[in-house]
Amino acid sequence: LLVPDSLRANFDQNDIGLKLWYPLGWKLLDNRMIDLTQKEFNGVILNTDSLSEDTGAVNMFILIDDPKHSAYNKATYKNPFQMDDSLSAAYVTDPIKSSGKKFSTKYYLFTDPTGLKNIQVNVDYASQAMMEKYQKLVDAVIRSIKIAEPPKPKDP
Repeated sequence: LLVPDSLRANFDQNDIGLKLWYPLGWKLLDNRMIDLTQKEFNGVILNTDSLSEDTGAVNMFILIDDPKHSAYNKATYKNPFQMDDSLSAAYVTDPIKSSGKKFSTKYYLFTDPTGLKNIQVNVDYASQAMMEKYQKLVDAVIRSIKIAEPPKPKDP
């Protein structure tokens, strides 16, 4: 899925070098805005908000995993997932039906060259219809995720 630049918003304002794009009209929140006890940046929440066509259709939790990769399980993340960056490796689960009409999918991205800050993405869809409608767009957003060297502070 190719999304024109004019329909994208970029995120790269954080201290660990997390970079991604997401669709205009979606809402992105730093996890620290939800969990006020969280001091260090550890990810973002991205969702279709009240301005989008389908409010609440998609919720994406993009989280930095610990250096030991505690969230990664080879049996769970069994399907390879192609990233935009050929140096990144990624895996995805099969869709999982959860409570009510909801479906979820989980991704694990080995995007950090140092191996210390890999990424777990949990995606919740309001229904199978919303999963079918947004899956390609969600996949395109996930393909854009990477860890890059954060900008160095400028000397005064």
